[in-house]
Amino acid sequence: MADIFDELREKLDKRYALSGDLEDTRVRLNQVSLDLEAVLDDLDGRLGEDDTPSQVLVVGLRHVFDSRNVHLDPNGNWVGARPHVESGGRISMVEPNTFTFRTNGGRAEFQGIHTAKMDSTVLYKWTMRYERERVFQRTGTWRIVGQFHKGSGHPPLSVQIDENPRRIKLIQYLGAKFDQVWTGDFGENADRDIELSLLARWSLGPTGRLDLRMNGTSIFESSGPNTYGGASQAYPKFGAYDGGSGDTEVTFRNIRVWEADGFDERLHDAV
Repeated sequence: MADIFDELREKLDKRYALSGDLEDTRVRLNQVSLDLEAVLDDLDGRLGEDDTPSQVLVVGLRHVFDSRNVHLDPNGNWVGARPHVESGGRISMVEPNTFTFRTNGGRAEFQGIHTAKMDSTVLYKWTMRYERERVFQRTGTWRIVGQFHKGSGHPPLSVQIDENPRRIKLIQYLGAKFDQVWTGDFGENADRDIELSLLARWSLGPTGRLDLRMNGTSIFESSGPNTYGGASQAYPKFGAYDGGSGDTEVTFRNIRVWEADGFDERLHDAV
């Protein structure tokens, strides 16, 4: 079955994840009902004796943000994302689709990328890189290098780098305390691209789900509430936020966001 799924995925231009029932001849694809009888007949003709035509359902994805479209206009204003810069920080476009965020005891972040409603499902993908000699250029306490916010209070989910001891970690805050839900080695992750993919159904209740993957490996999963305080939205901020007098530099590229019709872990590999 594996080669059949691969071929069907390729036919769908890698924009959709597969699940559901092969015996169903109609699927919902980007809110359009398509007749897949011809495809299913072709699959049936090539199934081996040990193959079971069980589940094939197509979950629609809508590509809603791509950092390839972010740039500076002739007047030096950012187009496609809204900068949040404090205390002499700066954001630079190193090359198309690659951005360096430099703090000076404050913030240098992109926001205004996407806002999700509660109980909606969103897939976020981005590449981050921090250099061993540049992430701690002055004394500080911590650096947030990517966060998912609700608009006020602390972000429900954030990627953070600590100075003492040096480590990279994932912090979840649901209104009562900061939970360190994953910790990674600072040195092993420095000076290289880190590929991150977060599939999230943001919710104040039991329907919430999170699945965060780093370089293809799941590092955090949760079911249930994943925000707090009557939140009505969730939105990402990519860049650096310096918790002290530090001077930090981090690079992001290839930031993409999709809205999904449902939560399926295979969406990570669909795009």
